[in-house]
Amino acid sequence: MHQRHRRIMRRMMEEFFADPFDDRPGHCPSPFISRRHFNPECDLKEKSGSYELTLEVPGMSGGDLKITVSRGVLTVSGEKKEVRETETADCRTGERCYGAFRRSFSLPGGTDIDGIRAKCKDGVLTVIIPKPAKSPEEVKTIPVES
Repeated sequence: MHQRHRRIMRRMMEEFFADPFDDRPGHCPSPFISRRHFNPECDLKEKSGSYELTLEVPGMSGGDLKITVSRGVLTVSGEKKEVRETETADCRTGERCYGAFRRSFSLPGGTDIDGIRAKCKDGVLTVIIPKPAKSPEEVKTIPVES
């Protein structure tokens, strides 16, 4: 928990003091200018019979996300488009936050890809990955012939 808090604080400080005109890929501009890049935070937990991968995707729904598995790699991608407008009697403001992302994760060998399930609720994507079936003996000694 402490590391996550430090990571969040460091990112906030970097964003606050960032050069708003720096257009390099992966650069997150100042919070005073609309964000052009989006990279959701993720957590991976090991459960008794599965792994649980969660990604923070605020403002997104299941229809905005795509999950694929190819050659032992699970890829989550999507595009976030958010427009916030407020209007009062003498002032109108609008903010836009958008960006595409793509996160990839290596799956353990032998993972049953047909058993992978995903749901998106309240801005959190949860992907349940069943653990591969283990052989009855995890360590095997191979005799060496002389």
